[in-house]
Amino acid sequence: MAKLEPEDVFDALNEALARFGPYTYYDKGPEEVMDVAALEDGLLGLDARDAAALLGALWEHQHGHILAGRLLASQETREDFTAVLAACPEELREDYEQESVPHSQPEPFAIPVETALGMLARDGRLASGG
Repeated sequence: MAKLEPEDVFDALNEALARFGPYTYYDKGPEEVMDVAALEDGLLGLDARDAAALLGALWEHQHGHILAGRLLASQETREDFTAVLAACPEELREDYEQESVPHSQPEPFAIPVETALGMLARDGRLASGG
């Protein structure tokens, strides 16, 4: 694969917007209207500085915020992710940090066994063993 250039990303974004419209792009997400996986892979081929510069340029695009945020989040497994994040524009970093909170694992939900058994018995889903 050739090195991912900012023009490649802008072309893909503009083509998706022209083909599907802004409503679908925002409502369904970039993944539904463009090949985001190819862009993610292309970013992995860039060094931290170039990846951050591309994400920063995309962040400045009128419709680029959502895609820049998704692409940045997709780079979390990079060994140099901290360097990518540090080199991104402050607004993009802040957006990533706010959006990444829901991505953390939630606390497990548990209810006492007695409560669960009582709920099943009330619903008639617990066979009586008599």
